[in-house]
Amino acid sequence: MELTKSPADFASAHADNLFSFVDVDETSLQELIYYNANDEMVAIRRYVGCNSIDTSPKSILLRMLSPAPLANITQSGFLRPEGRDAMLSLEYDGGEGLTPMILFTSSHHNHTANSIMGSWEQWRTIAPGECDEVAFCLSEGATIVANVSAGGRSQMLGSFTATTKGVVLFALSADDILSRAPLAADSSAFELRFAIGGRLCALIKYRLRSPHHSDVRLAWLNREGGISYHTFRLAERRLHRSSVECASSLGREVVSAESWVEQTLQSEVLSQAQTDQLSELFSSANLWICSNEGIEPQILLSSELLLEGEGARRITLSVRSAKSLCVSK
Repeated sequence: MELTKSPADFASAHADNLFSFVDVDETSLQELIYYNANDEMVAIRRYVGCNSIDTSPKSILLRMLSPAPLANITQSGFLRPEGRDAMLSLEYDGGEGLTPMILFTSSHHNHTANSIMGSWEQWRTIAPGECDEVAFCLSEGATIVANVSAGGRSQMLGSFTATTKGVVLFALSADDILSRAPLAADSSAFELRFAIGGRLCALIKYRLRSPHHSDVRLAWLNREGGISYHTFRLAERRLHRSSVECASSLGREVVSAESWVEQTLQSEVLSQAQTDQLSELFSSANLWICSNEGIEPQILLSSELLLEGEGARRITLSVRSAKSLCVSK
């Protein structure tokens, strides 16, 4: 059998990136064996009566990935996160053939090596005490450098050389950035510039805003495979209760009960570009609230986009914890 097609590094785990074979012996059983980065067998697929085979590792990869926000970032810098990428190789033709280890990401798009996961120029907001991240795809041996510009001055924040190919994050602590590059009295913005191999690959422009006691910072897995963050205002909290009852000799008896807190969150007034960016959270499979207590998975109950004059928009969300407050039987 002959391998005619295989995915490239930084392919999407959500897409059907196929391994394709022709000239397959229809008269014998064919085994395709998948191995992970530790050379451990993670799946076997068997085919018979086929003269060609197309197989996608999608279902295998989605079990291997576990993207989640970073917690307790106190210092800005580069790091290799867990759960953001996975590697597979495929053994075929009775062990005569073996593909190289191919790296897949949690993105819905295929990426190229040594690039940002998303638009090269982005606008974001952040407040003191908050954190953020920027995700990149790096090949083995690639070096990335981060610089911050604030108050008319620029300084280097750090560099990172990848010892293996994979997803690399720049984790940003607003407090750390402001202590290292304080803003001028009349300024409320700073910029991060990233270069890979000396070539500018990303420009992230931050607008600093004042924190508020009702702030709720949401994080969600975006379609580029990174985690996006945005702060909403808490508009309302409601306690809900649901129970299951049955008839007994004593009358109606509660078999089980569940309670949860529903939070209604509202954004500031948004531009069209900001709305387009935030709208990804409506369909994201992963949503979290980030706070000083940690990261808490959420369920999106409802969402609404309100139009407020020409070009102005506001997003309202209702979320609840993915865990019930209590269950009794």
